[in-house]
Amino acid sequence: MSKPEFSKVFPSKKLINRILFQLDSDVTSRTIIPIYRSIYQDKTVPKNYSKNGEVLLLMNQVLSRVKKISNYESSPLRQMRNFLLYESAHNGSNDAVAMLCYEILSNKKTPTDKKRQAEKLLKDLIVVGHGLSFKIVGDLYHGMGQTNECISWYEKFLEQPRLKDELRAEVLEKIAEILYREDIKNVNIAEEKFLEVLKISKLQDCVKSYFYLAQIYIKYDPVKSRVLLEQCCTQGFKEAFKEIGYLEMNYFRDLKKAQEWFKIGMEVFEIECYFGYFDCSYELEQYQNCVNCLNTMKNLTKINNNYRDYINMFVTNRKEKIAIVVEKTESSKRNVSKEEDKNRNSTGTHQNNLKSRWTV
Repeated sequence: MSKPEFSKVFPSKKLINRILFQLDSDVTSRTIIPIYRSIYQDKTVPKNYSKNGEVLLLMNQVLSRVKKISNYESSPLRQMRNFLLYESAHNGSNDAVAMLCYEILSNKKTPTDKKRQAEKLLKDLIVVGHGLSFKIVGDLYHGMGQTNECISWYEKFLEQPRLKDELRAEVLEKIAEILYREDIKNVNIAEEKFLEVLKISKLQDCVKSYFYLAQIYIKYDPVKSRVLLEQCCTQGFKEAFKEIGYLEMNYFRDLKKAQEWFKIGMEVFEIECYFGYFDCSYELEQYQNCVNCLNTMKNLTKINNNYRDYINMFVTNRKEKIAIVVEKTESSKRNVSKEEDKNRNSTGTHQNNLKSRWTV
């Protein structure tokens, strides 16, 4: 089976140029797109760039950005991204070596001898003071849940000179998230770090910071919290829809606006948005919407076992409300049926009167 054309699988030139600008790169799309094409078609790097590890790593980073922006990665792009990382590491990029070490050490299926080799390479990079390697070690401890060690290595990374804002923000956000989750006493320090992230990052790169700040402000500054959650929602941050829905429903008492937020959350299968939508519909006396929501949740239990427990608990807690909903909708159906019968009888009587009137 032949491959799809390169133009069918590769992002637009406009997007590549935008990403290169964001990365503050002197390399242009005119230079790297032919290299991508060569890798895709022949699995080879042109000779004049085959030994240039930094350019190859830049190309890897561009594809990583494409994946982040689109929230999707096709198989050809994933293969190219991995190929570029290996080639870059092989051709002298220490950043690529460190990133490759992370891939090896974080994979549980990696053979022991390869892990030992990766550990040695990473230790050698640490000894020579390679900046990114400090972050990589922190990421590894983060993955193991060893938060104290993780923060210690992240702080060493932040001490490195000439750090890019993007990496600084990523590490600050991770430290703040750990502090926020571990102890309520850390909330002020976490807030400071989240705010610092906002100063040096674009919204799409630090949605988590917006979300956590919204959580911090939700009790004493709900208006600010709402603004932050709205920003999260513009980026499709799934967890934000239920939070802003409940904020609109319980604090601002804007049931229709809350219902709309819950409805959007339902479209991305955020389970608690179904619960909020039901409650809003109930208070608005939209009982048929309640029934439709319950039927949808019933279907979800057949698809995902994790949903089943949450939904069963919800149904138990809303038992009285559900009984009222069933009664109201059945009563409404009976009233509609009676009205239809009445209209039919009225029409029949009228037609008979006309018939008798003109019958000779």
